[in-house]
Amino acid sequence: EDRILALTKIESSNTDFTSATAPVSPSAGDLWFDTVDKLAKVYSGTRWDVMSNVFIASGGTETTYEDGGVNYKSHKFTVSGTFSVTGAAGAVDYLIVGGGGSGGVGNHSAGASADAGGAGGGGAFYTATTVSLVAADYTVSVGLGGPAESTTNTAGNNGGDSIFNSITAKGGGYGPQPNTVGGANGNSSGGGAGGGGSVIAGGSGGAYGNDGGDSPGGAPYAGAGGGGAGAVGGDNDGSGAGDGGVGSVNTYFDGSNDYYAGGGGGGAGGTGTRGSAHANGGGGDGGLGAANGVAGTANTGGGGGGSSSQSTSSGAGGDGVVIIRYII
Repeated sequence: EDRILALTKIESSNTDFTSATAPVSPSAGDLWFDTVDKLAKVYSGTRWDVMSNVFIASGGTETTYEDGGVNYKSHKFTVSGTFSVTGAAGAVDYLIVGGGGSGGVGNHSAGASADAGGAGGGGAFYTATTVSLVAADYTVSVGLGGPAESTTNTAGNNGGDSIFNSITAKGGGYGPQPNTVGGANGNSSGGGAGGGGSVIAGGSGGAYGNDGGDSPGGAPYAGAGGGGAGAVGGDNDGSGAGDGGVGSVNTYFDGSNDYYAGGGGGGAGGTGTRGSAHANGGGGDGGLGAANGVAGTANTGGGGGGSSSQSTSSGAGGDGVVIIRYII
């Protein structure tokens, strides 16, 4: 009804207000039918507001798809931005993933007993369904992955937090350097434990992540895996470094199974095998020999791999992501 009234006023008062571009120098209360969006709009004095009972939104990378017989539109934010809602209030689903933590750096020694670094944890993995949003601009913050480190015997860095609609998905915990007391406790997803000559526990995961693995100390002096959204990080089992914990699956972007927030793999010392990141989750492999730790995959929130004893750099964490979808 509102749209019909708007069109009647447009046609009766000023046909120039039916166009593909907004009228120049409008006054508050002026009406315009946007022939591109096929929507009636009213000028508030500062902007054109949609007169519609349809939920309309913009921002991020926009995709439409069908999933289970239902048509959706999604908005994927790989960098921080704004999700703008116009028209009527509507219900949305959303995924928020924090940035992954980076791995720790080993002692850069070629000796057989050299210590390696632990892996970074995956970012928090948070989902919500049928959340009502009214017409407004919503800030979207995408957490950056923890940066890699290259200084001998150095811990990695926590991932950045991702935020949408007053919900914060914490960044993944950092992977520690050798012979420290553990990874980053209290973050969203535990950092992997560092390898070395002492017993080192993994960092604790939060409400939306899992703990990093443990290192019992001694040969092969390897790091443990970072915690993922779907599972804890693997321990240094006495023969090699711990693998990263698997991430969690989500279909909000395009209806396909995409995995996020996997933990990184622990670095290996002078002997043994490096930790592998799980194929599902975006974490990076640990370093072995002269190989550096591998970075987590961008915009998955995957943790970075730990440094081997002889490599010069740990793996950076992957940046996080925010995805919003709704029925169309």
